[in-house]
Amino acid sequence: MDIAEYIIELLQQHEVAVVPGLGSFHTSRMDGYYSKEQQQFYPPCLQAQFNAELKEGADLVDLISTKRQISQASARYFIEKFVATLKEQAKTNNVPLGKMGV
Repeated sequence: MDIAEYIIELLQQHEVAVVPGLGSFHTSRMDGYYSKEQQQFYPPCLQAQFNAELKEGADLVDLISTKRQISQASARYFIEKFVATLKEQAKTNNVPLGKMGV
């Protein structure tokens, strides 16, 4: 199960996604700009930021439970497994988080 896709979906819907046991992701709007050095225009976009302090929230559990038609306990289990794997991988490498980046 790709938990990162559900995190992205929450960010698109609510601009915040709390991952229990890990932290929260927030989106903020970045203005477009022109780079003279690269002679390239960068359009406005949303940028995800991570905050390790906010670790409690049920929106992700609810979303996964509803979308996958599983119990909330099962959804919590998959999230806990995802967080444990992510933390272990982050000890030695940069870890990709779906389409959000690393």
